Amino acid sequence: MQRWLIQDRLRCAAATGYPVELHVTPDLRHPQFLRARRMGLRVRRQRGRDLGPRLRQAQAQRPAVLIGTDCPALGRAGLRSALEQVAQGRAVCIPARDGGYVLLGLPRACPAMFHAIDWGSSRVMAQTRRQLRRLEFPALEPAALADLDTAADYLRERRAGRLPAF
Repeated sequence: MQRWLIQDRLRCAAATGYPVELHVTPDLRHPQFLRARRMGLRVRRQRGRDLGPRLRQAQAQRPAVLIGTDCPALGRAGLRSALEQVAQGRAVCIPARDGGYVLLGLPRACPAMFHAIDWGSSRVMAQTRRQLRRLEFPALEPAALADLDTAADYLRERRAGRLPAF
């Protein structure tokens, strides 16, 4: 299922027409990541113990829209809209229904954005909102989407037609 999710998210991102990078761990030579290179995408190694440093590295010193691979409900239109908002200088954060987020778009580098977040908890979105306000990033916040964390999540997305049977 993870292979399918990665390929689906890469196809979705590539279809927007914006540059796409895939940040991975642990092995850049994994067949899945080599396939991404053949698609013309840049593949970079993730660095850091947890999600905060990894997101900070992925954003680096430029505007970026960061997504994971666990939200098949985030379609091309939603992703393209977020990319366009960031290109126009606006921040965007799409909440996950479980208290995290499925997309974060920042119009400029902001390493401090990823500090003081309890990654993997139900407090991530609330803490991210607080960071956005503190760092003076007024952010658009579209409706929350469901991500994949449990077997029940898989069944829901399967019934919605967003996942094949595995």
